[in-house]
Amino acid sequence: MSPAHRLAVAATVVAGLFVATESGWAQSGSDGPVTPEQADAIRDTLQRPPAKPPFDAVDAVALPFKVLFFPLHLLGLGFAELAGFAIKPDPKPIPIVVTLQNAGVRAGLGTIGPRSGIAVRLGYGGLPPFFLESAVSIRLSQRHRAGLLLQNPSGQSLEAAYTFWRNAEPYFYGVGVDTERDERNDYLWDQQTVSLNGATRKRVSRSAMLLLAGDLAYEDNRVDRGFSGRTTDIQDTRRSELYGVSERVKYVRAGASIGLDLTYARGLQRRGLNLTAGYQYYRGIKGTDSDFQRIETNLFFYLPLNTRQQLAIDGDESRTEG
Repeated sequence: MSPAHRLAVAATVVAGLFVATESGWAQSGSDGPVTPEQADAIRDTLQRPPAKPPFDAVDAVALPFKVLFFPLHLLGLGFAELAGFAIKPDPKPIPIVVTLQNAGVRAGLGTIGPRSGIAVRLGYGGLPPFFLESAVSIRLSQRHRAGLLLQNPSGQSLEAAYTFWRNAEPYFYGVGVDTERDERNDYLWDQQTVSLNGATRKRVSRSAMLLLAGDLAYEDNRVDRGFSGRTTDIQDTRRSELYGVSERVKYVRAGASIGLDLTYARGLQRRGLNLTAGYQYYRGIKGTDSDFQRIETNLFFYLPLNTRQQLAIDGDESRTEG
């Protein structure tokens, strides 16, 4: 195509666009500017979508999950924090929950003792060093604590606290290792403790942390009938003659522990070793004719097998003499 032909084609296209534009202006603007009445009439012809879509099959399927997850969200938990998965039922925060968290209120779910079942936990730490914790389980076990906690970034801590701990339905299988499951008994155990605990952490190498802790406490123990009606209470068997079942026992105890932490991460471990050993001495007071000592060791060992699997070993040894 020659330059003359190209110029002619371009001129024709420009002329066509100009004619089309003029035609459009003539059709829409021949009567002058749009009046407010005309604008209202145009708006009336438009159908705005509803602010909230109508309830449909998708909402019907999602409704049970919203009902299930709402209490977890209200407690400041997501499904990820409860079950360990990276899934959130609703990422949008609830304003009242954010306000409570900023004020130092914490909440969660967990367990608080043998056979406690799931428990709701509440805590307050908005006025350090004072703290307050409370938990109640579906089996009516309870754990309430209040006290002072002093700690610093270097790893030292000192805590003075009062604790009330109720185990509503623990099982007693007998004394020694030759016990049978069918011979278990039910009971209730209340324990009140006033304690002073101190701990320190010291890094001894790049991958090793030394843990030292000590405690001094007074405790008051009371045994009563359990809340479960499906198992025979220990008070209705010959085991009721065991010391502490019918008597209220009180102790002063003192102990210390040492630990070596060779793990490489917080939370989920891939490799490493954690070893702890502790000693506790119990002295009976106020008519409690019982003195004993307890030695405990705990071992946690993590060994990677490949890039996706690991071997975890947990070992516990406890020995009581008295």
